[in-house]
Amino acid sequence: RLRDENKLKEVKTEIIDLEKEIDELKNKEKIIELEDFKSYIAKAQADVKVLPIIYPLLFLSAATIIFILSFFLPIPKFLAVGILILSCALSIFFIYKRKKIRKMLFEKNTWLNKAQKLFPDISSLTELAHKIKIMEKMIIEKQVLLNEKTKLIDHLSKEETVANIEKGISDLRNKTGIAELSDLKKKIDTKRKIDTELSKLDGKISGMLSERDHKKWERIIREMRAKRPEKEPDIISEKDLKKEAQKTQEKINELTREIKIFKEVEQTKFNITDDRSAFIEYDRLHKTLENYALEKKAALIVREIFNEMSSELDEFIHDIITGNDSLSEYFKSITGRYDEVEIKNKNFVVKEKSGRKFKTDDLSSGAKDQLLLCFRLAALKHIYPKGSFLILDDAFIFADWDRRQKLVDLIKKFIEDSNQVIYLTSDNHTRDILKASGAKITTI
Repeated sequence: RLRDENKLKEVKTEIIDLEKEIDELKNKEKIIELEDFKSYIAKAQADVKVLPIIYPLLFLSAATIIFILSFFLPIPKFLAVGILILSCALSIFFIYKRKKIRKMLFEKNTWLNKAQKLFPDISSLTELAHKIKIMEKMIIEKQVLLNEKTKLIDHLSKEETVANIEKGISDLRNKTGIAELSDLKKKIDTKRKIDTELSKLDGKISGMLSERDHKKWERIIREMRAKRPEKEPDIISEKDLKKEAQKTQEKINELTREIKIFKEVEQTKFNITDDRSAFIEYDRLHKTLENYALEKKAALIVREIFNEMSSELDEFIHDIITGNDSLSEYFKSITGRYDEVEIKNKNFVVKEKSGRKFKTDDLSSGAKDQLLLCFRLAALKHIYPKGSFLILDDAFIFADWDRRQKLVDLIKKFIEDSNQVIYLTSDNHTRDILKASGAKITTI
């Protein structure tokens, strides 16, 4: 019997340990469910690597060199410009992809750091997924083991109950000195007879001591009775109140449980083990909020600066497009057709005297080249009012002879305003016009 008691104690201890282990595993399972680790693991299983930036830089550098050489070598400008634009687009796309990958890696590390608070020995999301599977399997195994231990406890407890009953009978025999149940029954009958005699004697004594007022006890009983309620109790309402009270208590229990789980999750999330850790975490969060406030203030100041710069830039561009020595003035003097130039959606739009407007793509190749040349001259005029330097390579090639003369006159006026221009051409007509305008000619 002593061996059975020891076995029972041992099994109870094992059950307590199993319940603790299952509670710990289930708490981890709740945290995994709340943080939604499984969904993120399913999305982020593939390895992501940051692409090397050397290749787009080399391509961009090569495109820039080709573009520069197009001014000195017989390389078509549209091809050089196309390659440069393509390289810029690829570089921007590469930088965007690189930034996106870095963001994904940062997010992945953030999730991994959260997971390492639950499983410190993991180093990747794959290991986390494996750990979660092992944990779920352990919960099932330990639950099955707990059920088996509980059944064993029930079996051992029944044996212990039988042993206790036998012990109780033995103690009763020792106290009463009675060995058989028949003797015990005789003693019980004797006790009942004595109790009956005592009741009769109690009645006689009460009768002898009672007063002459026979209605006294009836009156006392009547006064002590509960008063009849003025209104009959509503049984249905009472049932409803009990149901409502039960529901309220269930809600209170559910909220208490959720508060406990939330508290445990938050403590695990921020690694809070005692009051000192809580105060340290509070101080850290307070400082973080202060830093955010400073960053917000700095961002607002930067936005104001950018707005001021944007306004100044818009005003500067407006001066280049309209007014004296502007793009509109130069382009009108060259074409005699378009009165005004505007910028809409980051593109030039030219306006005729009749009010019709044309996008750059709707203009002829010659008109496009003349528009861009006028923009260069107007921009240099406003950026460098004291004088600047300009190199042109057959900029008049698509212009008719009448406009070529007007372009030469515009270049001459630009030079007279303290600027220098080198014009490269293989066209004899352009050379003759420049020479007639007083330009210094060098033949190679």
